[in-house]
Amino acid sequence: AAATGEDALGPVQVPSVAEAVRRSLKRTHDMFAGNHEMRRPEDPSATEMLLRIKMHDEYEHVRHVPEQVTPSERKPFLHTPALTDDATREATPNAITRML
Repeated sequence: AAATGEDALGPVQVPSVAEAVRRSLKRTHDMFAGNHEMRRPEDPSATEMLLRIKMHDEYEHVRHVPEQVTPSERKPFLHTPALTDDATREATPNAITRML
């Protein structure tokens, strides 16, 4: 049988790509269907690390802000310099692009 090119089980049938993808998705779904409601166990050290990273990322820029600001230390919010002509005004970033 080996000399004629046939398999001992018969001819090999190759499924189409769409059929192979459908079977793969079905197998993946079947593999995870039984545990879709399972939650991972809580890890206190990971939760603490996550909160530390989040606090650092969100509040580090205001960590060393003084309690009181004197009027002489205040800076104007979104101060726009005096613009002379249309070309200069067009080239100057606006308030939205300054925030980016």
